[in-house]
Amino acid sequence: MGWQDRPYGRSYRLGGPPPLGGGGGTGGRMFPTPGWQSTTTKLLIINIALLFIDAITGRVEHGAGHAGGLIVDWFAFNFTDGIAGGQIWRLITYQFVHAELWHLLGNMIVLFFFGPMIESYVGSRRMYAFYINSGLAGSLLYLVLLVITMAVESSGGDPGRVPLLFSAGSAGRDTMLFGASAATFGILVGCLRVAPNTNVLLFFVIPVPIKLLVGVILLFEIFYVISGSAPGVANEAHLGGALAGWLMLRHTSTMRWAEWSFWDRFRPTVARQRWRDVERRRRAREQQATDAEIDRILAKVHERGLNALTDKEKKTLRRATEDKRTG
Repeated sequence: MGWQDRPYGRSYRLGGPPPLGGGGGTGGRMFPTPGWQSTTTKLLIINIALLFIDAITGRVEHGAGHAGGLIVDWFAFNFTDGIAGGQIWRLITYQFVHAELWHLLGNMIVLFFFGPMIESYVGSRRMYAFYINSGLAGSLLYLVLLVITMAVESSGGDPGRVPLLFSAGSAGRDTMLFGASAATFGILVGCLRVAPNTNVLLFFVIPVPIKLLVGVILLFEIFYVISGSAPGVANEAHLGGALAGWLMLRHTSTMRWAEWSFWDRFRPTVARQRWRDVERRRRAREQQATDAEIDRILAKVHERGLNALTDKEKKTLRRATEDKRTG
């Protein structure tokens, strides 16, 4: 299969019905959409379901009009709870948390349209790792810059005058970080790496190469981080996810952990296979021991004759002969 025939070697368009015939050229094929069994679809379902759970628990706990419920309270990241409080799982779980519908919608649109391209390139299992690693890289970069900001502030400096740092570290300790943006930035940059010249029909009309689309978005993100002109948006996490997306496709071993799943142990087909493997190894060990015993008996016959064998040895030799005939 040539690279042009692979999903990442084609031109795509965002949405719309698939064209008749093979197509080709700019927008000649539909942008790959996730199947029901795909990892991308499962990630979409998880994110959407958690938003609804959070909305319900937020309404029950705080009443109408309050953004954030049980999911945000326990799984979004902030320094006070996540680091000082030892709840380090928040470094990963925050990327599945959204408190607002529009925030979720923007991230899920990117995941829906661009996720299948990455999944077709790295595989379904590694797609989990790609998503999670990108989000983790985002929270780690955010954390590093926040710690540096707090250090500058505690030494009497003004972090607001330092590019890349936050305006105030003390206020940032309790600021919540949540959303799949870092993960989706990793996906966007991954698409930039595997299919830079693939055209996206923006608004179904304007053909834009992925390298131009993603390049412009990254320039905006870099500008916001350097200038600090987008308070309330974790652009630092976005860049962390983008960097991870680029590096993971250079060092694919970083996604290898997703190829083994603890839950596979409990799947019936996998459990049966594990039992068969155990039985096969047990029989192999028994056969090896039997072969060694037969070799010893035959050596004894060769040296001292058949009459030198004990009744047990004769029985073992007779059984091995019968097994050989029937096998």
